Amino acid sequence: MSSIVRRRVKWFVAPLLAVASIAVASPAFADPFKGRNVSTVVNVSPGSTAALNWTYKNTGPDDYVPSGHASITFNAPTGTTFPAQSTVPVTSSMDGSNFVASTLTLTGCVLGGGGTTLACTLGTTDGKVMTWKTDQLIRFSPQVAVSPTATPGTQSAAAAMTYADSIDDGTLDVNIVQTAAVPMIDPLVGLGAGALLLGTVAAGVLNRRRGACLVH
Repeated sequence: MSSIVRRRVKWFVAPLLAVASIAVASPAFADPFKGRNVSTVVNVSPGSTAALNWTYKNTGPDDYVPSGHASITFNAPTGTTFPAQSTVPVTSSMDGSNFVASTLTLTGCVLGGGGTTLACTLGTTDGKVMTWKTDQLIRFSPQVAVSPTATPGTQSAAAAMTYADSIDDGTLDVNIVQTAAVPMIDPLVGLGAGALLLGTVAAGVLNRRRGACLVH
């Protein structure tokens, strides 16, 4: 084979190898991500602070989330706001029941709109790409504060993730539960009732004693 032919073969093969290496190194770009939101309602009473859960399931093939090149934005449900928080816990589960700490992290969280939004950077504990396995659920749990005057009922707000693919159908769900009022008793009324009860008991004992004396 002449030197000219060798050069042409080399130039033809090299670009193919480069394209193949990119495809292997960046599997997240191969197919659009497929998943679904899993509504997770948390009961919270007015005036309380609690963690809400955005849970999302991968219903397609394994996907890959790069570290430091993704973000998540949460919106607070009606009647709630986000308190200041620099990080948000992330857990995962394969069965939907047992959630354990994930290698994903949410850090650098910043409030917006007077606490109505919370934006965080998505990364990994080791700085590498995380594999989001088929059927695996990922759960993000930001803290919210419920207004003391919040109207009871279930409220939902949007949550979204942006990386190689975008997930924009997530929700944070809360059920604001009105706690039952504890009846207040006037201490003076209570004391009066107690005195009346003691007086009745004492009178009964005295009458029994008198009756016993008359029998003897």
